[in-house]
Amino acid sequence: MQLVDSFLKKYEIYILIILVIIAGFFYFYKINQKPFVDYDEATYADVITDTIQSGDLLTLKRSGEAWFEKPPLYFWMAMLSVKIFGENEYAMRSPSIVFSILTLLFTYLIIKRFSGNVIITIFAFLILLFSPPYYYYSRELRLDSGVVMSIMISLYSVIMGWEKKLFLLLTFPFIAIGFLFKSVIALLSLPIIFLFCLIYKQWNWIKAKYLWLGFFVGGIIVL
Repeated sequence: MQLVDSFLKKYEIYILIILVIIAGFFYFYKINQKPFVDYDEATYADVITDTIQSGDLLTLKRSGEAWFEKPPLYFWMAMLSVKIFGENEYAMRSPSIVFSILTLLFTYLIIKRFSGNVIITIFAFLILLFSPPYYYYSRELRLDSGVVMSIMISLYSVIMGWEKKLFLLLTFPFIAIGFLFKSVIALLSLPIIFLFCLIYKQWNWIKAKYLWLGFFVGGIIVL
């Protein structure tokens, strides 16, 4: 067992790259052959198409009218994807897949930070990767993937900021980015961060100047 653990630690970076490649394969596989599954996906696709056709990319459009039901960040990224890959399911769903893979990556990093065990961390990555609800929504045109990714990165920045305060610069900016994906849902970062700090009794980061500098940056992003 010690030999296996030693091997995994030595080649961890390569193992992580392989895990990300596996995730990309499973999530992108035949994604273009899967039609939009419900009203939300169809609506978001309409917004992406109509906004591109309007020529005004700053204001989301649907059926020629301004559309303000959701924040714009996912749609902007999907529009860029459409410009690169063409107007199809693959292009519109690609941002969701990328965000979901990044969530897997930061899940890996957080669990590794607390467990220090590569085997446990790999299993955690694979469990989330093959979790049916996570798998299905990751392969669809959903805003959830972006906000979940933002929550995970903001949490990771605080955990790392317990020892290296510079990481705290990312906390509020990524909460703000999550807000641009799915509005107030991004604020779930705060009780999650609080719970982690309560369990591990870590509070010194709250007074760090980098955290509040990041708060200022996050405010600018939202505005």
